[in-house]
This record gives sequence, structure tokens and C-alpha cells, in this order.
Amino acid sequence: MEWVPLAMRIYRAKLYWNQEREFAGFDIGTGAEIRRGWSNEASDYIRANAPAQYRGFLLPKTEIGCKRRVNDIGYLATLHQNNVKLIYDDPVEEIVSNGVRTKAGKIVHADAIVLAQGFESQHPFGTLQIFGEGGISIQDHWSKPSEGVPSAYLGTCLSAFPNLFIMMGPNTLSGHLSVIYTTECQINFTLRIIRPILNGMRRRTAALAACRPTCDIVSVKPSAEKEDIDTVQQKAGNLVWATGCTSWFIDEGTKRNSIMFPDWQYKFWLRSVFIAWDDFVYTSDRSSSKAVNERNGKRLYLGIVAGGILAFGAFYLHRHRLCTYVLPCD
Repeated sequence: MEWVPLAMRIYRAKLYWNQEREFAGFDIGTGAEIRRGWSNEASDYIRANAPAQYRGFLLPKTEIGCKRRVNDIGYLATLHQNNVKLIYDDPVEEIVSNGVRTKAGKIVHADAIVLAQGFESQHPFGTLQIFGEGGISIQDHWSKPSEGVPSAYLGTCLSAFPNLFIMMGPNTLSGHLSVIYTTECQINFTLRIIRPILNGMRRRTAALAACRPTCDIVSVKPSAEKEDIDTVQQKAGNLVWATGCTSWFIDEGTKRNSIMFPDWQYKFWLRSVFIAWDDFVYTSDRSSSKAVNERNGKRLYLGIVAGGILAFGAFYLHRHRLCTYVLPCD
């Protein structure tokens, strides 16, 4: 297939559309019938493949789609093994010397304990400290437009953090498509935004750049950032993630969705290609620009002097040869 013109692109487009159309099922109202189909399919599969004693627990109790849908790649089959037991109603209370003790006081002996209880999705940078203009931390910045919950313009830019672009940032994931696709869009978006800066850097390598204004800083406007964040939350409120289930998409305190992009993914792509340039401000670091311009100015001056010397020398040698070999010199 790789040798057939456009075959791989057509195949990828088909895979994309097969997944993209599932977004219709996430709308609380219009997607209800689609979700019923998903729920029936998932429930039938669990009843057919899970051990009878676990079916009541494994069958979803929340609106399907509110939590991330996962495909079974052997989990249910594993529960049939004699050396596997699923304990779902007696949580671990304490780790002891020979295993774990449950809340009911039962000791489960273990040679190894694997912690696989998830991650803190509402703290995307962990303990990493990032500071922007005026020394503001990224956590303090989020307290202004989004009640302290992670947020960003198109999941990528923050107004007080010039030249900072976040990949897989807030509200960039989806419940139906690949994060690789979204990241590709973010990379294209970032390259388009920084293109004027890169062009300016190339111009600075030329001597005549001393005469041209350049920009080396780009930042999204606070008003554009706030409008984009508010729009995302308004749209997210109409989708299945807002139906009340416990989900790592949702901040428990504010009930804001900081993870999912609440729209069709092709719209995310369109925004990454057709940039709203009025939402951004390009400026220059005057101190660095002045130093660069002074350096380029000196290069220009030295270049002119050196060129003049070479031109005079070439003219003198040329005239001397004419006098020696063609005409008698006075």
C-alpha cells in the first residue's frame, strides 16, 4: 500500500473518520441514543466474558463515556485464572511487612506490590516550577482565568508566559481520537506562531539586519486567553463528562473540565492552521535587539571599509598592469 499514491493518506483519513464520528455520542441530549448502543454493547460483552461473581461490579454504573472508554485486551480472561482474585469491596488500609492489610483486617500476603492507582491529572507539571512575567508562577496565573484549574489558549499558550508552548496541555485530549493527532496539530500551530520570530532570527544573521525591526517575543492576549477558556468550559458543560460521574477529567473542587477538548477534532485542526492573529502580540526584547543591531552595525561598517580597501586595491593593480603592458606610463 505504501507504493500506491495517496493510499496511506486515504487509509489514515478513513481511520480518522471512523473515530471522529463517535464524538456525536458525547452530547448529553442528542447523543443519548448513541450512548445507549455503546452501553448495551459493553454490558453484553462483560456478561459474556467476565466471571459470574464479578459481573455486578464490572458493569458500568455511570453514564458511558463519562469515564474514558477502554478496550479489553485480556483483562476479563485473566479474572478466570485460579491464581487471580479481584477484591473490589475491601480497600487496602495499610502496607505491612508481609503484604497488605485491608480495611476489614484481612492480611493479603505479597512478594511484590504494584501501585497502579492512576495519576494526578489536575497537576500536569507536578512539582515543576514555571515562572512568567513579573515572576508569577503558573499556578498563580491559573487562579485568574480558571479558578486555579489548569487551562490555556488552545491548550497551548498562556498570556503571562511569552514564548511558552505546552504540548498535550489542558483541554487537548479527547474521548474518541488519538492524542498523537492532537499533538501534531499543536506542533503545527506552534510553528506557525513562532514563524515571524524565526524569520527575524534569520534576518539577524545578515549585515543589513541592523536596519530592519525584528520581533523575538510572542504572547497571547489575556482577553483572548480568557475568552477561549470560558468557551471551552461552556461547551464542556453540554457533554457527557458533566453528568456527575467521578472522573479524572474533572477538578473535584470547581467541577471544571481541564482535560478534554469539547468539540470535534477537525475544529482543533482548523484552529491550528487558520491562526487568529489578532489574539497574539509580537514584541521585541529591546536590550537584546539593541545588542544584536549594534553588533550587526559594526559588521556592516567593517564590511564597507574592507570592501572599499579591496576595491581600491583591485583598481590600482588593474591600472598598474595597463600601464606596464599596454601603454607607456608617464
